[in-house]
Amino acid sequence: MDDSLRFSFEDMNVLWLYEDRERRTDGWRRIMCTSAGNHPYAANWWPDAHVLGYEHGFVNMAADICRSR
Repeated sequence: MDDSLRFSFEDMNVLWLYEDRERRTDGWRRIMCTSAGNHPYAANWWPDAHVLGYEHGFVNMAADICRSR
């Protein structure tokens, strides 16, 4: 099998997964990487497809520290 991942800096929220055994979609499947899912911090930010940056990690950490008191 020849499976692959594709990523583009022009659309950084999306991964493309190629699965050789998936014939009906030409093999490529689009995966939205910023989907909130069940991550505890994701609900505090923007909707899907909006980039979270390096600085947001510090904001989340500060919020955790403030809540722990």
